[in-house]
This record gives sequence, structure tokens and C-alpha cells, in this order.
Amino acid sequence: MTKHTYEYTFDKEEERYEFDSNFVPDSHWVFEDAAEDFYHNHDGWECGWPIRFDVYHGDRWLGTKEVHMEMEPRFRAFDILEAA
Repeated sequence: MTKHTYEYTFDKEEERYEFDSNFVPDSHWVFEDAAEDFYHNHDGWECGWPIRFDVYHGDRWLGTKEVHMEMEPRFRAFDILEAA
């Protein structure tokens, strides 16, 4: 697969962040890759989701999409220590 370099802004901010994706510019997955980059590399975990992303390929604007973050619940079981 060929990597493509893109940039994105979020929620009407002006600063652009660069990221790489294996997906072609027409793919909605490019927006999901932008969101993942934002979450892991730019404190996106501190934000309220959903977030709107504008994605660019060079000077070409690819559009705006609202990206929702799915939460994966994790469950842990513990032994109960009974008092004697």
C-alpha cells in the first residue's frame, strides 16, 4: 500500500496537523485516521466527542466530517474476600 500525507484541522481551528494514511483521498477512513492521530498525538483524549474534522490532501480540501469516538467497555472480575 502507498502511504499518503494529509493534513487536518478540527472544530474550525486554524492550525493544521499532518498525518499519514494508507487510504486514498476519496475514502471516509482518511477522516477516521485523522481522528486517531488527533486522539493519540494531540491530546484528543481530553476533548469532548464528536469532533468535526476538515481534511486536506495538499491544497485540495477533501471535506468536513463529524467523527464519533466509540468507547470499548472493559470488564474485570475480582474475587470477593468473605470476612470469617
